[in-house]
Amino acid sequence: MIACGAEDRARTVELRHYVCDGSTWTEVPESRSKTSAPDAFASATMGNLIYLVQISGNQATLSLHESADHGEELRVPLESSSRPVDIALAWVRDVLHVVVLAEDGALSHGTYQHGSWGSFGRLDVSSSMGSAVTRIAIAAQNSLMHLCLLDSKGQPFHTLHDGMSWSPIRRVSNRTGLTEITCAAQNRTLHLLAVAGDGSLWHFLRDSTWYAGLHVRGAEASPRRKIQGRFAGATLYLVELTEEGRLGVTTWQGGAWGGPSIIPTNHGVRDFAFATSQSESPRPDRLFLCTVSQ
Repeated sequence: MIACGAEDRARTVELRHYVCDGSTWTEVPESRSKTSAPDAFASATMGNLIYLVQISGNQATLSLHESADHGEELRVPLESSSRPVDIALAWVRDVLHVVVLAEDGALSHGTYQHGSWGSFGRLDVSSSMGSAVTRIAIAAQNSLMHLCLLDSKGQPFHTLHDGMSWSPIRRVSNRTGLTEITCAAQNRTLHLLAVAGDGSLWHFLRDSTWYAGLHVRGAEASPRRKIQGRFAGATLYLVELTEEGRLGVTTWQGGAWGGPSIIPTNHGVRDFAFATSQSESPRPDRLFLCTVSQ
């Protein structure tokens, strides 16, 4: 997770867009733009449209992009006055759900549908966890929305929304020391991916219940600043940002993890947003990446 303060927000950064069709990442140079450094941002896709949500101060701004071309912008005030530090997006049917984590641990939940924002409301889950929320991730599964969280001990938790109410929050694992999480769903299975402070990677699976975490990777030389996982077809793509500002992607398919590969961005990356779009066969699935320069 990356968050910036008032001095960072006053600084101008460059947004760059990249597209991957198959195995090659290509920058869309005409899409480069200058902006104030956001506190947090994320993206999601619906058809050919890329929805990019940036959080700055107590305001969320949604911009629409098609093939990385900039589109309209819509703004909405947030519930919390505390500085936002993390954001997660997921489409549930035709509703885009947005969850924002503030510096004081408060969670806000809002929706975007048919061209307009709904209001953001407070989401209270930390009382059931017993400690403050430090990281969030959400994923859609048919009509369900899964919310995964880390607490101050680095333990993973989970709750879901069935369209009416939130389920009781449950601890996924007794493992502690996790620093970043992401989640993605395919068919009946929810995948929760988490990295620890030493860069090791853990993979938790849920259908009707949670299974013990799989130790995918041991300690790495460089800690991870942020991770995001998305499915495209039957492949789960995990994008990771290192402390040095480098991006890499690892894939999971059919129960097996592939080797990591570097995403050539040609600049130091401070933050990123990752989304996927499934294409009709025989065209390859499309991967979309938006980066913030250091």
